[in-house]
Amino acid sequence: MINLEYLNTTLGDNKEVRKQILKLFLEQSSGFLNTLELYYSNLDFKKIEELAHKTKNSFGIIGAAKQVKILQNIESLAEQKDPDKKLPELIEQIAKDSDKIFEEVEALCK
Repeated sequence: MINLEYLNTTLGDNKEVRKQILKLFLEQSSGFLNTLELYYSNLDFKKIEELAHKTKNSFGIIGAAKQVKILQNIESLAEQKDPDKKLPELIEQIAKDSDKIFEEVEALCK
């Protein structure tokens, strides 16, 4: 689900810095799902939009292209106040994907 090509190209063979960046990703992203679900339960579309925008950059760094696209869609729908009620489906998808991604990243940090 992740592709570290960008990170490896940027950092070269510096595995320690790569590990630090991956740990930082875990620290910054691990709580975002609970926060996203809270914002949605309150229908706080502005905060959903801001969180999706911030989080997609983190997922982009680790090469999670599919998840970046989902987060872009969440951001866009939140900006429009989810007229077609598609946010729950996208939030569910990003939650499923994130669990797998966090596992992959945790394994790389060992």
